[in-house]
Formats: sequence, structure tokens, C-alpha cells
Amino acid sequence: VADAATLAAANGGVSSATGPEGGRLACAWMVNNILDAAGVAKVDANSVASMERELQAGRGTSVSDQSQARAGDVVVQSGQGHVGICQNDGCTKVISNSSGSARFNWVSDTSFAPSYRGGPGRIYRVN
Repeated sequence: VADAATLAAANGGVSSATGPEGGRLACAWMVNNILDAAGVAKVDANSVASMERELQAGRGTSVSDQSQARAGDVVVQSGQGHVGICQNDGCTKVISNSSGSARFNWVSDTSFAPSYRGGPGRIYRVN
């Protein structure tokens, strides 16, 4: 969903304060809002674990080789604690919600380091 990558970049820095916990736990909520704005149905609720279950149940296709990832793909942190959107083909740049600032402006890689541990996240192409 390339439009989601464009919208995510455009939304970089946008406040997520109206989301769950005043934007502090709004990563899935923001990803869903961006997908919705790109014309893609939201993926389940505001929970990363629920979002991944729905992606695995047919709303997404797993991208096992990061080099095959495309801008707009969704990245779920390996422990299901965070989610973001690939900003480029190859998914070396991911944008997601910053819990500390309650803004959609955190740029990282697929492991969401250094805030999360556990290695690269799982990448899905939303259907």
C-alpha cells in the first residue's frame, strides 16, 4: 500500500494525543488511521497483537525476505509490542508512533531499536 507510506511520511510529527492513553499507546491506532486514509480497511483493533492475528488470518501476506518489502508494508515488532509502516522499498526505514512524545514521528529500522529488543520485526503486505 504505497499510499500508506506517503501518508505516513506526511503524517510524520502529527499528534497522536487523541489516541489510546493520550497517544502514549497509539502505534496500532495510528497505523490503522493511516491505512484508512489510504483507502485500506483498518486491520482489527488498536492492539498490536490483534492486528497481527488479523494479518496472519488473511488480511496480510507475510514478507519473509526484507529485500522484497515495499513502502507501505506494515512491520510488527518481534514481541508484538509495537507496529509501524515501511517508508521505502527494502524497509530500511520505518515510521511509527513515539510513545514519549505522542507523535507519529519515530523513524527506526524494522527492529525498532533501541527501544525494543528481539531482532527484526515481521513484515506484512496488507491485503
